Amino acid sequence: MEEVRRVDESYKRDVEELEQELVEVEARRKAYEDMVAGESQSQGRNVQLEDAQVEIQETRLEIVSLTVAIYDYSLFSLIGERIQ
Repeated sequence: MEEVRRVDESYKRDVEELEQELVEVEARRKAYEDMVAGESQSQGRNVQLEDAQVEIQETRLEIVSLTVAIYDYSLFSLIGERIQ
């Protein structure tokens, strides 16, 4: 059970870090989108490149979310094995 407790604590720290990173990335994405929209309107630029960069950031956010889900699954699997 000690190992489960250590894994759980590690998991919680990882999740907290990933959640904080997600908040920061979301804030940067929003700021970037606002900046791009403002620049594009003022300069009449084509925003296809900027849109591609936003898509990359969204993909990164999805990766972070999936990583959290994997940690969830791994932790619950480990706990299940220990209980049985």
